[in-house]
Amino acid sequence: GNQLPTGKVLAKEWNLSEGTVRQVLRSLGREGKLVLIAGKGTFVPSEGTPNPELHTPENQDSENAVINFVLHGIREGELRRGQALPARKYFKHKFKLAPSTVSRAYKKLEDMGLATQIGKTFWIGHSGELLRDRPKSSMVLFHSGGEDLTPLFRDDWNAPAFTRMESELREQNVDLQYHSLAEFSEKTSSWLRSKNFPDALIFSQWKESDSQAEFKLLGNLMEKRSSLRTLVDWVSGDFHLLPRNTRLHVFSRGNLFTTRAKQISEFALRKGFSKIVLVLNEKLTGPASFLEYARIRTEWQALDTKLAFNLIIQSKSGDTKDFFKRLNVERPLERVERILSKYHSVSQTVLENETLCYSDDSKLNQILEGIEGESRKGRPKNLYVFAFDAMALEYQGLGVKSLLSLENSPRYFHHRLTCCVPDWDQIGYLMAHSLIGDFHVARSRRGFIKAKCVIVDRGSC
Repeated sequence: GNQLPTGKVLAKEWNLSEGTVRQVLRSLGREGKLVLIAGKGTFVPSEGTPNPELHTPENQDSENAVINFVLHGIREGELRRGQALPARKYFKHKFKLAPSTVSRAYKKLEDMGLATQIGKTFWIGHSGELLRDRPKSSMVLFHSGGEDLTPLFRDDWNAPAFTRMESELREQNVDLQYHSLAEFSEKTSSWLRSKNFPDALIFSQWKESDSQAEFKLLGNLMEKRSSLRTLVDWVSGDFHLLPRNTRLHVFSRGNLFTTRAKQISEFALRKGFSKIVLVLNEKLTGPASFLEYARIRTEWQALDTKLAFNLIIQSKSGDTKDFFKRLNVERPLERVERILSKYHSVSQTVLENETLCYSDDSKLNQILEGIEGESRKGRPKNLYVFAFDAMALEYQGLGVKSLLSLENSPRYFHHRLTCCVPDWDQIGYLMAHSLIGDFHVARSRRGFIKAKCVIVDRGSC
């Protein structure tokens, strides 16, 4: 509940520009770690207060700020159907807003059909939705496998989101059917003949390289059936190939990786780190994992170009030039350079100078001694970021102290590794409601379903 100092004071204290401070504060507001109210200031939500992860947009009068506070929470999946709105005293004590102001705002939300008053409490949702089940609807999910759904709900990286989405859809009285993507053409012909269409379609693991015919088929189907809601789980490639339609929702894995990169960068800056060291194993993650490097480096140096970066790669040959030669052949380097040019242009020479390859333990020890030697001289303070928990623990055994993992495997919970992971519950919930269409889900600037990542700080940083 404490109020933060002004941006000018924080900038002076941290020796940063006011613009950088404002960017960090706005980002923390979007994450729900701060609440910003125009004319009141920036606040830290207290533990135990209702819905502390909500964000109030700036530049609003008090009544509209409350309304936008709630609308933002609904669109972000922080406030959900059937959940109680924050008590009036929450706004009074935490943000110095009069209870009468909050009451007027809640009544407006009720008039909009977004809230219902039952007793003294306001609840998210229209009274008709809260007091009776939704009418039954049908949806079809097309996936790349055959009869086996194991890849979709267990093996795939996005499996937790699909599991959460399926649970929410069934809770909302949806009859969800599963078919192989190979059956899409046959199903489309059947729907067009019978005029009996499902309410929504879902496509998992789509990418530019293997779905060209399906893109055209989906475009034709959505033209014929304009009310058809569609969700695409987009893996990679040019998503502009997808049909342009307001009822088409795209969950982009690349956008989620960018969100994660921003989260890690802002966390590192708040913790006082001045260098990020990303550690990859080419054998485990492949050359395409270099894209992860590009995203983290880009968002890290967007905060301040003086911040340092290194990439350590356990590669086949242990030679940096050989690694880049293979990257040029396998072509992910083109995409890397495109990502790195988001804010500033970066040459391949700079990339090579930042990259440290090794193939044996003796070379790794030399690399770590060089990086940690700089840190002991009082120059960069290093945060090591790992693709896998096991790799983080290996480096911990070599004396590396500040570790952050991207995996968060239950197998290693007892090691208390700090991690950065997608909020699969929120992502699956928003995926489901983009198909149900009961509210406008939050979208990123490029139009993707807005995904959130969270830092689980267990003390290894």
